[in-house]
Amino acid sequence: MISEGIEDEDKWLTEGIAGLQHNAFYMHRALDSNNLRDALKYSAQMLSELRTSRLTPHKYYELYMRAFDELRKLEMFFREETKRDCSIIDLYELVQHAGNILPRLFDHPYHFTYATSLYRLLIISQSLHLTIDALSLLDITHQNNEYHLYFRHHHHIRSVLPKVASRADLHHRSSRSCDPCGRSEAGRHWIRMRLQKEKEVRQGPAGSQAKFERRGEESGMLTFFTTQAFIDYEGTFVILTMRTRWFSKAVNVKYPSRYLLCTVGSVYIKSKEAPAKDVLKDLVEMCRGIQHPVRGLFLRSYLSQVSRDKLPDIGSEYEGDADTVMDAVEFVLQNFTEMNKLWVRMQHQGPAREKEKREKERSELRDLVISVGKNLHVLSQIEGVDLDMYRETVLPRILEQVVNCKDELAQYYLMDCIIQVFPDEYHLQTLETLLGACPQLQPTVDIKTVLSQLMDRLSNYAASSVEVLPEFLQVEAFAKLSNAIGKVIEAQVDMPVVGAVALYVSLLTFTLRVHPDRLDYVDQVLGACVKKLTGKVKLEDSKATKQIVALLSAPLEKYNDIVIALKLSNYPRVMDHLDSGTNKVMAVVIIQSIMKNSTCISTADNVEALFELIKGLIKDLDGTSVDELDEEDFKEEQSSVARLIHMFYNDDAEEMLKVIAFMV
Repeated sequence: MISEGIEDEDKWLTEGIAGLQHNAFYMHRALDSNNLRDALKYSAQMLSELRTSRLTPHKYYELYMRAFDELRKLEMFFREETKRDCSIIDLYELVQHAGNILPRLFDHPYHFTYATSLYRLLIISQSLHLTIDALSLLDITHQNNEYHLYFRHHHHIRSVLPKVASRADLHHRSSRSCDPCGRSEAGRHWIRMRLQKEKEVRQGPAGSQAKFERRGEESGMLTFFTTQAFIDYEGTFVILTMRTRWFSKAVNVKYPSRYLLCTVGSVYIKSKEAPAKDVLKDLVEMCRGIQHPVRGLFLRSYLSQVSRDKLPDIGSEYEGDADTVMDAVEFVLQNFTEMNKLWVRMQHQGPAREKEKREKERSELRDLVISVGKNLHVLSQIEGVDLDMYRETVLPRILEQVVNCKDELAQYYLMDCIIQVFPDEYHLQTLETLLGACPQLQPTVDIKTVLSQLMDRLSNYAASSVEVLPEFLQVEAFAKLSNAIGKVIEAQVDMPVVGAVALYVSLLTFTLRVHPDRLDYVDQVLGACVKKLTGKVKLEDSKATKQIVALLSAPLEKYNDIVIALKLSNYPRVMDHLDSGTNKVMAVVIIQSIMKNSTCISTADNVEALFELIKGLIKDLDGTSVDELDEEDFKEEQSSVARLIHMFYNDDAEEMLKVIAFMV
């Protein structure tokens, strides 16, 4: 079964490439002869190969890259045309009308039939008083007997739609509830269509027919049965969601190729005949029509690719008025939001038994160059995004999308992207906002890795220059990180011990690098770890045990002085949670540190505290059986303790006597 699926996919890819190359050949001939209309015709047919929904992301990427190479040549042709007195404005309008004839999009032969028929009914029927120019079909998707038509419309449609529902036997009511797609819009209208029944239909169940006719359009007959429609509108975008049981009759409809629009739009911006922000806004809205997850992601990746060097940024040749940077930021954020929604939506496409396959495909998309995180990288490169804009606009908008998507894979990936692409200074100054989102993530998100990466970046930032250290004290970085880790552990009640200890290891590493002189911070981290371990039996999890050994070893490696570690009241309390074997190993590590650094133990109090730490080597611990002792290991351990005695020394004879008396 798997091999057959792979063979079919290879066959579909081969067919797609062949169709693309065939139309690309005729497109090149048209380009060579400067035949603009034929070039648009064959380029649109070439790009129609990208409408396939059969390929996995990796296979689709191969097809996409071939189309991408051809689009680069087409873009160069458009630029040359504009130099030969061809109006870029006319070209932009021409591309919007030089659309594709939609093929059948769905598995059932009537699926597309019904969707396009209803579309034509809506825009042609005189009872609706709408013209063909008022609505422009962008895309049609189908799932579970629901058909989603995506339109672009003029602003006056907002006042027309409520009136439409009261005419021609259409019943209307307003609703704020969510539609079948999960959208919730204040300005939505529910329409139940009731058309007069004229006669029985032989091809299928009993239904009704209605004639539609419009000046300049062909007349025809529509057939359908039991219909409901949901209309959402926002700005210049309309979504019509339909429910149906049966339908008939095929009707073709044209819609513009978004790839062509993006390509010409890129040249349009380059020409500077219109503000870059206006063209970008138009393009990003047109791309909303593609709601198939894979196709939509690749399309928006293409839009991001062709526009990244044409954003109206400060110092850019496309810089406009005072709000120009905000326009660029809004464009990138909108593209980021829509791409993330499409990426998350992939997990809900298809039957539950294929969920693992869909998650694999989502991971493939994350690793490809069309990833959602590219938008965040573009944002980080915009010169006009200063700290204030990042703090007040960019970061809150990004985190809102991260939290609301409620998807484990997306949340982990996007949090990692935020940490990696934006400057360390921005992270430090917006630490509270960034950390505030962590407890709101899904419980299954690997938050310990996210926070560890954040603390590593901040630690490296602190080590880069002593001049930035006061900033850490000013923003109270340690307190915020400590509180955030506590809230995350509290929110994720099922977090294993090894995960919690790993977070404290990262926090301790951060503290030792940024605030090495603050022993109270170090002891506070150890105390928090003790609190987490309280009430639990001796750790037997090898991974958790290794993390605790790393936690205890960190102060020794940083200070190279056991005397400093002896001042930490919670240090021995952490060691008490180790099993007897690991306790002995840690005791040997402490002795080796003393011998390596030639640390002199000069007071009886320090000797007493040290013996408390290495008590596993000098007396039997509870639960230790004599039969479990290995003779060779025992001799080596006792030799270490014997060598340790030579490190006890004090020039003051009275104090040295106290040390000797304690050992006796």
